[in-house]
Amino acid sequence: MNRFGTTVKRFFTPTEQDKMLPLGLGREAFFLYFLLALFLILSPVYLRISELALLADPAIVDSQAEILVRLANRDRAASGLPELRVNSKLIRAASFKVDDMFAKQYFAHFSPIDNASPWDFFRAANYRYYAAGENLAVDFVTAEDVHTALMNSPTHRANIMSPLFTEVGISVKQGIWNNHSSIMIAQYFGKERVSAPVVAQVAPTPPASAPAPTPVIPAPIPAPIAAVPPPAPQPSQILGTEESSVPPAVTKPTPLPTPIPIAPTNGSNAVRQFLTAENEIKVFSLFAILSILISFMFLLTRGERLTVSVAARILVLIVMFGYIAAFGVGEFSMSAISPVPAAQIVGSM
Repeated sequence: MNRFGTTVKRFFTPTEQDKMLPLGLGREAFFLYFLLALFLILSPVYLRISELALLADPAIVDSQAEILVRLANRDRAASGLPELRVNSKLIRAASFKVDDMFAKQYFAHFSPIDNASPWDFFRAANYRYYAAGENLAVDFVTAEDVHTALMNSPTHRANIMSPLFTEVGISVKQGIWNNHSSIMIAQYFGKERVSAPVVAQVAPTPPASAPAPTPVIPAPIPAPIAAVPPPAPQPSQILGTEESSVPPAVTKPTPLPTPIPIAPTNGSNAVRQFLTAENEIKVFSLFAILSILISFMFLLTRGERLTVSVAARILVLIVMFGYIAAFGVGEFSMSAISPVPAAQIVGSM
């Protein structure tokens, strides 16, 4: 115990044994502090790159799209909405969109190169829609994080939960965007427009000619009876000429909802951190800063001269641990969703 107390004293206070420099400010302690802080800062970046590299496997990418569909249908069912059916045309349209964003290096609903719109990709996939919508996301690692981010955005949530949409198609692809490996996600919703059935026109069959009546010789009667004129035919008895008084039913299209714009987001307020910083790590960083400052104060109170090298070590360590204490060790990420989702309702296409 006495030895431990002596070591602690030497760590914080300058002694002749250590050339009047606390062990906590020596070169050995500096390298240990520095390596620890560097590990805490860079480890999320390494894990992030590893996860993105893992998602390059097509089988894993396809599974993420299936999970997104299940998550959307889970929340729709909880709200009493029918499930979205997976449509191969919508999957193809979403795939066209992701390929276009990677090829032209953009992340938006409209291409800045040729102003291609989401509706162009619906048409390219031969999806004739009454209602259509698009959600976009980039650089997410798990389907759960994508879904959470989209549901936290009111307008993206409106696309997922819209009763107008009956079908969905999702494309998740890995590629290069902004000079780094990225995962882009396009979520396409739709309600396919059904063409009116064609009724074949059948020519009416002419009535068969009635046989000639057989003449009947009337029997003699004692006195002539005045002929009573037949009753005039009523309009309701003349088939095919009287119009029905009930007007045909008219189906009114569902009115177009007014989109609610939201402010652009960089993803920091909507996207969950994949690697959440624990409070214990922040407390540890504050403790490291405190121990460095205590050693520094003891050095000054003993009247020892502060060299440039020691001052540089103190500054570097305080900056590194201060960063960790302030921002934690959350992931270094460009995760984002599109600022506003795209949606369109038409009567025909």
